[in-house]
Parts: sequence; structure tokens; C-alpha cells
Amino acid sequence: MHLYKYVSNPNFILNDGYIRATQLSALNDPFEATYSKKALKKLTKEFNCELDDKELLKYIEENKHKVCVISFTEAKDDLLMWAHYANEHKGALIGFSFYTGYTVFFKKLFRFTETALDKPFDYYDGKCHAIIYRKQQMYKIDMFDRDYSNISVEGEDRLLFEIFLQKSDEWIYEKEHRIILKLSQADKVILDDFDKYKDIKFIDNMLNNDISENPKIEFESCKKENGDKCTKLHIFLEDIESEEDRSVWGNSLANLAKNNPEILYLFKIDSSSICSLTYGIKSSKEIRNNEYLYPKQTGYFERYNTRLNKKNYTLKFQKIEE
Repeated sequence: MHLYKYVSNPNFILNDGYIRATQLSALNDPFEATYSKKALKKLTKEFNCELDDKELLKYIEENKHKVCVISFTEAKDDLLMWAHYANEHKGALIGFSFYTGYTVFFKKLFRFTETALDKPFDYYDGKCHAIIYRKQQMYKIDMFDRDYSNISVEGEDRLLFEIFLQKSDEWIYEKEHRIILKLSQADKVILDDFDKYKDIKFIDNMLNNDISENPKIEFESCKKENGDKCTKLHIFLEDIESEEDRSVWGNSLANLAKNNPEILYLFKIDSSSICSLTYGIKSSKEIRNNEYLYPKQTGYFERYNTRLNKKNYTLKFQKIEE
């Protein structure tokens, strides 16, 4: 199966091999990860286990900002999505290969099993799931059509995970699929403005090597939207050999996500998962002329031009022979 991602600029993915997983505070739907607390409390009473509804709700509310999603779509020809997510057709569409039974998507997905969010049943395994579209919020009707017979083993992580898998049917045109992960699994984190975070203790520790194994750090000079100078902090968690140390840094950085939608949490993807690039009708020369060497490591990478179908409101795609 091929799934697609609309992007304003494909450089992050096709030059560097990183894809962003978006934290809750940065998602564009204000109903993301919302659910009926009243219905969940009622549903909890039907569980054949000792999950306490108050503790369950507390767990979800405290941890939902530490979860992130990577979104894909089945639709490569949706005019609204080209306009909204591909910078008004100036961007591009990246195609990814997903295969039933196994997925080669991440270069090496970090899965440390002794953090607060990890339970015996691990949902954050990098698999892709189709979004469910409904008119009602989560849990209002789920006692009738979801199987919770194994909830005593799956625990509260099952519920934390699945609140990210349902959206209003107003979004059904997006035909969305998601990989749901923990922010603490990220391979690289980019802090948008060092001045905002320099007084945080663990950031100071990181810069002063106060823990046994620190991540590699790079500084990038940049400008804010108002023109003021700032410095971005690139933190490479993927280079840490110790799982324990990486987990410490990953969880600390995940705690910053709630009120900071500008922070980027990036995951390194396997080059073999990238199969195509489709240029928007208005794609810039910079996008069109870039070689994009990362996906070419696999030897299978196709490019397409997009054209308007003058007979109706649709797009046409033409393979570029190289």
C-alpha cells in the first residue's frame, strides 16, 4: 500500500531523512484527543478489571501531551489538501510504501520499556493505523463496538493510544492514516529558540555534560517572524548508546511539548520507505532542482509532475523519465 504526505518543503525528509511527529499542541484540529469523560467513566465500570476511573482520567490527561502523530493520506489528488498542507500547491507530495504484515519505515525505532508511559502491552511500535471518523466523541458508543476484554493487560496505554485514532467525520475527506508514538522516542529534537529554554535545569545539564552520556548538540542561527535573531538548538538523541540515558533525555524533552508547539520532534526514517515525489503545480525551482539523495540510496524513487485537468476539477500526474 502507498500512503502520501503533503509538505510545504520536502527537504527535511528527502535530504536529511527525518520526518516530524506532531505533538498535541501543534495539531490543527482543536478536537484532537478529546473524548467524553463521562462516557469513559461509565465504560470503565464495564471493564472486567480494577482500573480506577479517576486514576485512568488523570493518566490520560497527564500524558496525552507526550504523545505525537505522523499523518499520511490515501489521497494524492485532493485539492483542499494540496492547498492547506502543500503551501497552496507550491510544495510537494511524498509517497511512502507500507506493506501488510511488516513495515520498514523507521531506520531504528527507539523502544525503551521502563519509562512511565510503557506498559506490558506496547502500542507505540511504529505501525500505521487508519483514522476512524464519527459524529460523536470517543467512548459515547464504544462499549458496544470495541473489544475491551484484554484491558487488564493493555491498561491505560490502550486508552491513551486510541484517543488519537478518532476524529470528527468533517475530516473524512483527508482519508488519514497515522503512526502514533511517544515524543520520548524521537531521534532528534529542535528547540525553536535557545533563549526560551536556557534556564531549564536539564538543558543546562545537557550543555555542561552533567549526565554520563549526553546527546550531540548543534546551534543554528536563525530569525524569528518579526526579524529578531534567535538560535535553534539541534539535539541528536539517536547518537546516545545508553538506553537509560537516552530515555532520560527523551522524557525530559517530551515534557516541553505541552505549551511549545514550535518544538520539532523528528524521527529518522529508512530510505527504502520513500518511493515517490510529486511536484505541486506551483512548486519552486528550489524544490524541483534538488537532487534529494537520501531516498536514492535504495535505487527506487520516482518523480511526478502535476497538471490541471481542464475538463473537470481534478489533477493529472505524469511520471518524469530520468
